[in-house]
Amino acid sequence: MALAATKYSKFSTGRVPLVNQGKDALYLGNISVGTPPHTLLVNFDTGSSSVLVPTNAGRSDCVGSVFDPGRSKTFHNYSKPFKALFGDQTIDTGYTGTDVIHLGGIAYSNQSLGFITSETYPNTTGASPGMLFSLGFPALSLFNESTSTVELMSQVKAISKVQVGVWLGKQDDPRPGCQGGEFVFGGYNPNHFTGNLTKLTTFSAYYWTFYLRSATLLAKDQWEDIWSSLEGQPVGHSLQFQNIHHGSTHIQYSRCRLSIPNSDMVLPERFNGTRRKDLCLSAVKSAIDENIVILGDTFLKNWYSIYDYADKTVTLAKAKMLM
Repeated sequence: MALAATKYSKFSTGRVPLVNQGKDALYLGNISVGTPPHTLLVNFDTGSSSVLVPTNAGRSDCVGSVFDPGRSKTFHNYSKPFKALFGDQTIDTGYTGTDVIHLGGIAYSNQSLGFITSETYPNTTGASPGMLFSLGFPALSLFNESTSTVELMSQVKAISKVQVGVWLGKQDDPRPGCQGGEFVFGGYNPNHFTGNLTKLTTFSAYYWTFYLRSATLLAKDQWEDIWSSLEGQPVGHSLQFQNIHHGSTHIQYSRCRLSIPNSDMVLPERFNGTRRKDLCLSAVKSAIDENIVILGDTFLKNWYSIYDYADKTVTLAKAKMLM
């Protein structure tokens, strides 16, 4: 059943600026939940399909700001428990409900939410891994939703197009305002890319996945994940990659050839644990599946990406680089 337009709808697109933390290792943005709105700093993730927010209801082990459902006039409690297991073995548990979401100048109601009451391994970066706004397909939903977050925005007329445009900046970019990033809900921003747009058709009902024709390190297919900061490659290929010191990594699709500067494949010394300046860490890790390459922020900060839910495509264009 189609949803009617809501009184919260105001604009046809919503722009969410991102905060770049840890030299391109983590990109975070603000959303607000409830009435009156309570602002939370969240991860935007294309590899999942549920919105999770920490709450003070019951007992909460979550780090950072938490949402108080008792103060929201638009909160509805479904009281159904949920459990979310992440790739880093973090486990979030809580209950489900709905409330109003505000982001980037738009607002819409009836968003299903997972209200986190306990988290086993809180993130120390200031934003809990469970504080998640997901952009994946509904097949991945923890709550058996039939509609993705972006599709719901479109159904209630909060956005005009079922698209999300993503730009991830670089912390060493000297241009003012270019160190963070941006999500555009309902369209994209041409100011952050140059050249032609190339459209790639996805084939999975779960992830933004498309076929890879060839690469410097060959794999059969790959999927994009905004939340992942690293490149995930088959084990043998990830080991071979460590021997590459100069130039670029090239990825070949049926319609385009994309490059990633190898300088972007190196993590800063603050991430190596020992703080040793003579130790270099690669932003490439072994993937679980030998036939999959996961393109995380290392790739996406070099290429502007547009996710279209209507025709299930990812469109790429060269991100504007340092001047």
